[in-house]
Amino acid sequence: MKSMLAGLSLLLLLGGAKKPAAPPPPPAVGVTVARSGAAEVVRAVLPGLLTGVELLRRADGKLDVVLLLRAATKDDETWDPSAESDAGPAGTRSLHLLDLTGNLLRPLLQEVPSGTLGALDLDGDGAEEILLASKGELRSLGSASEKKILDLSTTELRLPSRWRDQPMAGVLASGVGTVRLYLPDGGGLAPKFERNLPSRATRERWGIRLTSPRVRSVRGDGNLLAAGPEADGRQRLRSLVIGAESTTEAWSLLPAPEEVDTSWYVKIDGRPALIVTTNSADKLGIFESKKLRVFPLAADRTRSGRRPALATQTTSHRWLPVAPTVADLDRDGKDDLVMLQLDGMGGGEIVAETFFGRGDGRFETPGRRQKWDLQTRDFHYGHDLTGDGIADLVVTEPRRLVVFPGTKEPRKALLERKPLEIPLKLGEEAGSRGLRVADLDGDGRNEAVLTGSAGTGRDVVMVVRFR
Repeated sequence: MKSMLAGLSLLLLLGGAKKPAAPPPPPAVGVTVARSGAAEVVRAVLPGLLTGVELLRRADGKLDVVLLLRAATKDDETWDPSAESDAGPAGTRSLHLLDLTGNLLRPLLQEVPSGTLGALDLDGDGAEEILLASKGELRSLGSASEKKILDLSTTELRLPSRWRDQPMAGVLASGVGTVRLYLPDGGGLAPKFERNLPSRATRERWGIRLTSPRVRSVRGDGNLLAAGPEADGRQRLRSLVIGAESTTEAWSLLPAPEEVDTSWYVKIDGRPALIVTTNSADKLGIFESKKLRVFPLAADRTRSGRRPALATQTTSHRWLPVAPTVADLDRDGKDDLVMLQLDGMGGGEIVAETFFGRGDGRFETPGRRQKWDLQTRDFHYGHDLTGDGIADLVVTEPRRLVVFPGTKEPRKALLERKPLEIPLKLGEEAGSRGLRVADLDGDGRNEAVLTGSAGTGRDVVMVVRFR
């Protein structure tokens, strides 16, 4: 009898249970403009998911925001069947342009292959063409058609890109043992030079793997390339500096046995340099903070390796990002270095550390730090957003954009303590997924471009303009 009553009670409870609420309808596709704090915010809800973004220079110097979209599929967490008709058949890709002059979202091409976007002026008219690298093929994407301009299926293509902070004069085609640079030539590309690369063989379970070091541009000089750094032993690093006329082999000596975590090739005081963050190679420290090393790059026939011009410790644990910026902050003709770092287990604090240059590739130590309590993984320093000609720090949080204006006396304090705060509504599920800063309208003042998720098979792009 008791079991019958218990079963009846369970049936009554189940029958009286409320049905789960229906998911909210997807937001309407389109562009809206609104004031938010001290800024104007352009918010574009996209008919699909972002797979690529590029900032494309027009003939008048302004930049267009080009978007490569993919229609959501059932495998996507944010898939919504009701949104499929706006984005096309599930899984298809299309190219769109965010027109900031008329605040419109314009479709450019349908049925676009998957790949990586880039931008380059191929015909010399001052306007860049949209490039798409897909499986070793390079295509130029126009407003109504596409054409193949390079077919190198056995190599890796690297394109110049503002969105990925990858300035280059042309297109790199890298393979095992060789790299080629292609430059614009009458609407297409022509080989400029070819260089040999060192190759390394490693044994795998399935056979022998042949690899060559990664080739990329040197920040501050779009005509200069660098390959590496390659570890040789536990303390030496080898880099190749590749110019139009010659290749220089440079060796760097770490202070102790260390493993490179992240590396950047830059120019400091007019000469190429290597910036690396490292971790100890002797022991695994779970909570170890990354080390910072800066090396000048010059020919070294002895291969013994040059010691670092700057060797110090960061505040960031091995799983947190750091970002360097080289600039003449105090306008004394000497390059300075700003390291953006995160502190805390989850990156709850952001740290800006400034090392002022001595003019010979070396820096004053210790660095000068400023710290703020902010929950972020996206930040950018080095561009002016407020219009005073001084670089600012931009930080995204889940529901706002925070801008710390640069000061006129960086040796006293690099940034103002009190920030400008811009409330944002990127999406219903998540905050920012990407942040870039660029002068889109050519007025000398930069805008912040953010990407995020709307949570229903649609992504969001926002452009924040200070007025």
